[in-house]
Amino acid sequence: MNELYLYLYALVFLRVIGFVFSMPIIGTSQIPVQIKVFLSVALTTIVSPLININQVVIPQNDVYLFLLCIYQVFIGIFIGFVARFFLFSMSIVGEWVGISSGSSSAQIYNPGQGSFGGVFDQFYVLMASLIFFTLSAHHVLLLSFVESFNRVNPFAFITAKIDFIVLIDHLRDIIIYGVKIALPIVIPILVTNMVMGVMARMVPQMNVFVTSLQVTFIITLVVLILSLPLLFDEIGIVLSDTLNRVNKIVETM
Repeated sequence: MNELYLYLYALVFLRVIGFVFSMPIIGTSQIPVQIKVFLSVALTTIVSPLININQVVIPQNDVYLFLLCIYQVFIGIFIGFVARFFLFSMSIVGEWVGISSGSSSAQIYNPGQGSFGGVFDQFYVLMASLIFFTLSAHHVLLLSFVESFNRVNPFAFITAKIDFIVLIDHLRDIIIYGVKIALPIVIPILVTNMVMGVMARMVPQMNVFVTSLQVTFIITLVVLILSLPLLFDEIGIVLSDTLNRVNKIVETM
């Protein structure tokens, strides 16, 4: 019986650690590995007793057990990766606004994505991260993840059915959300650039290339501050849609 519990705990831990290392915010590189491992152990200790021990069968084949371990890690990473999509939407917004405003030339390291990004990219990802915890979205995400153990038994790797159509639709909607959130800022920048182009034709003596950068950046900041209430609502909608898609994917397993 002790061996049975050991196998159960190990397989649950593999799925949990795959989820923790890929989930939004906590799975990013700025969170120390020690905290992720501690959180994985804590979640495994909580989730393991919830699984019916009568359904546990010790694999007799070493190859089967090895594939089962890889499969548990894959399920955890997959659920965490789908939940992380809303951060990708914020990165799309930040990159587009940064390129349009001319601030993308100032690149800083983004630990959330593990790459270099613009200032606005960091801003939108940070706002999304704060709203993620403010709305207790991490609680909903953890409940969906725990439900995956009821849908897919840790000792079976042939019962999960992943609806990739839902995943593709979710990726499409994430891109659309990113474009919609960026448009209220990008359109005034586009109009400003058109006006500066007309002024350059009318007043050739004016150095438009130097003036337009400051004017564009100031307009970007003004529009961004005015649209902050709408930004909070839109991020909440993206986050809610992401959690609903995660629940739907878990339910189809």
